[in-house]
Amino acid sequence: MGGAKKPQIRDGGFTLVEILIMMVILSFVALGIAGLFSQSVLTNASGYDYAQLASEGRRALETLKSLPYIDPALDATGGTPVDLTTRLAGYQLPRLFEIEMSVDEFDLDAAADMSDMTGWAVAATANTGNIKRVTVRVESTKGLIGRRQFVASTLLVRG
Repeated sequence: MGGAKKPQIRDGGFTLVEILIMMVILSFVALGIAGLFSQSVLTNASGYDYAQLASEGRRALETLKSLPYIDPALDATGGTPVDLTTRLAGYQLPRLFEIEMSVDEFDLDAAADMSDMTGWAVAATANTGNIKRVTVRVESTKGLIGRRQFVASTLLVRG
């Protein structure tokens, strides 16, 4: 019986060439994901740093807002920033932060134009105006990439 040959059945495994092609494709995908991961770590660190700056800026502003209007710490600086710790004795400055503040005092009764702040009259002497603009600038000294600072202002009204 010189019969018919049986067809050869292939095992269900992969060939070496198929495995190598699969590994090359997988390595390209892994490299793309690794780049996204490193960028997300940097973005997350930057967001955390800015959140700390914002928190510290708000804390400083709330501390200044709690003072009476005529407190010497709120005397006008003429737009010149001064170190917050020189104005507020005992203020605990967190490590790796610098905080500056400036105070501008205005007398709105003497102002000719009320439509914007450029028309507001500057008070003649300290604590004679009826509104103060307090600005706080917090800067990080950690040395992360880029300049990290937060600036916030508030208005204080006499009475």
